[in-house]
Amino acid sequence: MRGYKRSGRYPDTKMYPTVRLHPSSQKYISKVINKAVQNISPVDKTEASNIHRVINYKNMNALIVSPYNEGLHWRTPQIITEQLKQLVHEACVIKAYPGFLAELFQYHPDLLIFIGNEYEFSPEDKQILGQLPMKTAIWLSDHDGSSEEIKGIASLFDYVFTQTSTLIPFYQFESDVQHVHHLPFAADMTIFHPKPADEACQSSLLILGDAAPRFDAFISQLPYLMKGKKIFASGRGWEPYGHIRCLSADANLANYYNGADMVINWSGLHHHLFECASCGAFQLIREHPGIYDYFKPGHDVAVFHNPDDLLDNIVYYSAQVEQKRSIATNALQGSMYRYSFLQMVYQLLHVMHTH
Repeated sequence: MRGYKRSGRYPDTKMYPTVRLHPSSQKYISKVINKAVQNISPVDKTEASNIHRVINYKNMNALIVSPYNEGLHWRTPQIITEQLKQLVHEACVIKAYPGFLAELFQYHPDLLIFIGNEYEFSPEDKQILGQLPMKTAIWLSDHDGSSEEIKGIASLFDYVFTQTSTLIPFYQFESDVQHVHHLPFAADMTIFHPKPADEACQSSLLILGDAAPRFDAFISQLPYLMKGKKIFASGRGWEPYGHIRCLSADANLANYYNGADMVINWSGLHHHLFECASCGAFQLIREHPGIYDYFKPGHDVAVFHNPDDLLDNIVYYSAQVEQKRSIATNALQGSMYRYSFLQMVYQLLHVMHTH
């Protein structure tokens, strides 16, 4: 094969930019709209009076507890606490330690929010959790998946917030947990933000994810599609591909997000999605139900469904420079407002207050 050829799908750069949705995306969106319409029902007067009521959280005290050690992971509960302070009367964060629940009342919390799942609760802790008078929630750090052990920890709390929407049925199955919600961590904008990238971190393409067999045909096309251009990959199994430079596991991805002309995300780890957006990077991400909770395909992210669709999108957006820039800009704006940590924390409070 001498070069990349697709049958008549090269873009007309003279046309106005258009949003291209895959048929399966169109079908999904249509299904969601129809379901929403079917669920519309008259609102009684009591409910109507509360629709526009502003919920005031300023009379609440929140205690955030996390097992994370000082360092990068500790930043997450710190940021959450900082955002909570803007919304509630008082918020403080402490590190989980043996017996911390027995000393809980000195903080006078109305809400207990546990961040993370790397902690072993003692039988005494479990008994105390079941008797606490305040509402309790756990915001899981289950980016890489879950387990029966994590599920057991989650079942100790009134509310469970997961990073991945597809795990909701898992936490609900054969469990007493009534309230399970998809609520990912936003990006830490002190780390992930637009900035000039060193030449060593610049690339035409950055791939996030392992070199999976299903993408072999796509990977083999890249030398022809991206001839003479630099390609980075962050993941496992890239060593055999000499035309792709594999990043080390401890690489500072913020630098590479900022240096990439285009980011492809098939990793399934959605924290990459928020990090890229926070850097103002243009990204193509593999279709996943959880995307639609916070992102709008064609507006602040581009979505692909299979390797052939991915190739078509690369060709299309390589020519549509202004549309690509617009999508990246919308993603950056969303990071500062629509899916910022402040908004995520507000959603958590809203769920705990109204359910």
